[in-house]
Amino acid sequence: MPQRLKQQTITFETHRQSLEKYGYSVPPKAALPLDFQDFCKALIVYLQRTRSLKFSMVAAYNIAVRRLYNPLFERGVSDPIQLARGDFDRVEGFLRESGYKNLYDAISHLQVIADTIDKLQLTEIAIHFEHDAKPENRRHDYISLHDPDRAAKQRKSDDRLPSREAMEAYALCSNNPLSDGEEILLRVIDLLIATGQRGNEVAVIPCDCWVERPIKGTTGELVVDANGNPLVECGIRYFAEKHFQSRVHWLAESDVPLARRAVQRLRALTKEQREIAAWQELHPGRMTKSLGITHTVAEGDRAPLRSAPSLHSMIFQYGRLKNPRCCQRQASLIKQWHENISPANRGHKKWRC
Repeated sequence: MPQRLKQQTITFETHRQSLEKYGYSVPPKAALPLDFQDFCKALIVYLQRTRSLKFSMVAAYNIAVRRLYNPLFERGVSDPIQLARGDFDRVEGFLRESGYKNLYDAISHLQVIADTIDKLQLTEIAIHFEHDAKPENRRHDYISLHDPDRAAKQRKSDDRLPSREAMEAYALCSNNPLSDGEEILLRVIDLLIATGQRGNEVAVIPCDCWVERPIKGTTGELVVDANGNPLVECGIRYFAEKHFQSRVHWLAESDVPLARRAVQRLRALTKEQREIAAWQELHPGRMTKSLGITHTVAEGDRAPLRSAPSLHSMIFQYGRLKNPRCCQRQASLIKQWHENISPANRGHKKWRC
């Protein structure tokens, strides 16, 4: 989740992703040789100090340096002093051949590493690595009607989209969920399609996320339809993954029905869990309120709890695990439940498991 602390680590092991698939020699899955490890550590520390890099960029440069070990492995060496222009070209060729998504960024990192090696004269022969990769601007791609390559560019643009068959199959699944649990997953996917947000952003959308505002003209007057009703713009309030700031994603008119259904159904499907979470915030240290009893939290403070079946609906995730004694986790939760019941109610036959 974006608001939670993330463990930031950097590894110094061989980078083997997709090598064998494209006919490249694959080094064993293990730590890099010590001499190349020292080179990696020294280089990323130098780049971080001279360029004031944040952790994400340090990790990206570390991956680029680890890729450079693969051509050395093919040559049967590991000393970074023996890096040459051909090794950088070999890595660039692999990235192009494998269709690496962020090609420009990856090759630009190789360029910075090569320039740093040349600047510090770490190799006997200067590398002089250069590339002709260009950044891809996938936003606001406009294809002119008069462009002679319009057909080819349109096909390339269409390749990024799911096929019509895939979207029709998803629509069939989305409109016919098999269970509440599956519908939650489908409604979340609906939000991803309608908003284009990150998965972590959709996961922390607040309950009161739906926002509507009247559409106004250039002079401030309300825009109305043919029947005189004011037109309304709809959006979803969310917290951006970067900096976790509250924002509103305004929806296209065609996306409003899909997003509205997703929000309404998610509210209904998660009502019980949200009530439990709200109760837990008011009663720190207690596990759940879904026990159908009045439990004494503090002197003079009695909290009405819900009926016993909701305990099973929470523990067994909408009835997927039907047997109350099917796993040790269940037994542990029941034990905690008994510990949280007040002594006056613990022996009552209504609350025995």
